[in-house]
Amino acid sequence: MSIAKELGIYNYKSYDEIPAAKKAWITIKAKKRGDNPVMVHAGIKATFVKRQNKSFKGKCPTCGK
Repeated sequence: MSIAKELGIYNYKSYDEIPAAKKAWITIKAKKRGDNPVMVHAGIKATFVKRQNKSFKGKCPTCGK
């Protein structure tokens, strides 16, 4: 199971809404697993960006058509 799913990170709308305590837990869990915490945070940020861009795929950003 991924760290983000384990901590319920994807329940938030954007990376900026994640509380600092949860971000700290991401870092701690990444270090315990032997992963690079910076890369784990970057992957989570990328997932949020990808999710936001899916809603605009094929639509005009100003009118929504």
